[in-house]
Amino acid sequence: MRSNLARRAFRLIVRQQTKGLEVFITGDTGEVLPVFTFEEEAEMFFRLGVPQNNGWRLKEITREELASVLYGPCREVTHVSLDPVPGMVEYVSLSRERFIEVLLSEGTSPPVEMVGVAS
Repeated sequence: MRSNLARRAFRLIVRQQTKGLEVFITGDTGEVLPVFTFEEEAEMFFRLGVPQNNGWRLKEITREELASVLYGPCREVTHVSLDPVPGMVEYVSLSRERFIEVLLSEGTSPPVEMVGVAS
């Protein structure tokens, strides 16, 4: 059996730039990637936590595409926040490395850290 994350679709906040898609990151130093598994959570965060009229939009992606984003354009982020609430992104996050490990693992359930605060 695959992990819960392996079966989910994900949503990122992105915008089109001349060099391709830019992925929205946040945090005091801009090092946290908000990732959404629920459409409602993504839409709420988008309405309340993203600068308006700057071309940002929600994009649904697969687990494999998310891994590619974390190894490619977002390789500098230090943490991933799963289904965050605006203003709480930094407090409910997982290290990028640990998130990738869980994302790509098969046959295991998400660790307890995925539910709460972890580093």
